[in-house]
This record gives sequence, C-alpha cells and structure tokens, in this order.
Amino acid sequence: MKHRLALLAIGGTVASFGLAAAQAGPREADAMARCVVAADRGAALAALDSLPLDSSPSQLDAAQLRGAGKCAPAPVAGSAIMLRGAIVEALYKRDFVEFGLHPHRVASDLAPVKIPERPADPGGKYALGACVSRSAPQLADALFATEPGSKREDNAMAPMLAYFTACQARFGGGGAQTAMTRAEMRSVIAQGAYANSVRYWAGGMRPLTND
Repeated sequence: MKHRLALLAIGGTVASFGLAAAQAGPREADAMARCVVAADRGAALAALDSLPLDSSPSQLDAAQLRGAGKCAPAPVAGSAIMLRGAIVEALYKRDFVEFGLHPHRVASDLAPVKIPERPADPGGKYALGACVSRSAPQLADALFATEPGSKREDNAMAPMLAYFTACQARFGGGGAQTAMTRAEMRSVIAQGAYANSVRYWAGGMRPLTND
C-alpha cells in the first residue's frame, strides 16, 4: 500500500483520453506504436521527429504514418510525450529486446533517440527517465513487459520509486519535485532506456550510474 500511495503522489493515475473517438490513452498509443514500428520503421522515426518533447496535445494520422497508415485508421491523439514514449518503447523492444543484449541492428541504423538538456527538457523529466533507466535497467525491462495502465504496470513501477527519488535529488530543479503522470514516467524511462542502450553499445557509458 505504501508503494501504491507513493506512486500516486509522484505520478498520479493514468489520464484516460476517452472524450472523443480520436483520443487515445496509453494502451491505444502502445498498440498504434507497435503496429507502426512493425509496418514502416521510417514512418515511426518520422513521427517521432515530428512530436514535441512536452505534454502538449498532439496527434498522428494515416497520412503522417505513410506505409503504416493502417495503424491509425482514425487520428490517434494524446499528449506528445505519451506518443513519443510509445514509439520509442516499441523501437526498444525490436532493436534491443532488453538492456545489455547486443542490438539487432547495426549502429548506424539505430533510432536517433537523445536525451534533451535544459531548457529543452521540460521540468527535467527526460534526465530523470534516463537516470532511472540507467540505474535500474532490469526494472525498466520488467516495466516494458507490462500493459500500459494495468495493475501489473503499477506493481512494476513500485520498486522504481526509490530510483526516482535518488535521481530527483541529482537532476531535479533545485530540489523541487518533478510532477509526472504515470504515462509520462513510463515514456521518459523508455526514451532513456533506448538512448542509454545506444550509448552503452557505442562504448560511451557503463551500465550503472555510480560514475
């Protein structure tokens, strides 16, 4: 129960975008992203490049997704950070499977996922996600094995709270708590995991964050 309450205090519950047919929650964004990455990798990368880094309302439609248009017969709308995270998580599962495994693609063909620095990083969220995913890669992989918005996702996030606290102390803005929804937490962890994996196999980092 304590973990549950702490999770809600840090991230809040998942916001469900059920107000219109075009709106999507984390599960719908995840399904769309997996479909796009499998159908047209180039379209997935272009979509990722088109999305802003913040939580502003955004959408992806069949025209944008080109050869993967079937994955969005109606426009899929939601926060930009949620849509970005869904795409990067789908790429991570195909390109790396899990942290530490040799990538399934040559280095030049990996997605150009980078962690922005302030002021481009809104609230330091991306730095937190990169720190947590690097500090606890096995926990991040366990999180990615769960369905977004599920009880299993809750359970997978609970042991990560201590890492968020430690990373907040290191990267948070002046000690102020960074507010994130659960979907945002998962998104920045996924983006951090991908960027960290690229750096790891390029020889640019060690698995742990005690350097």
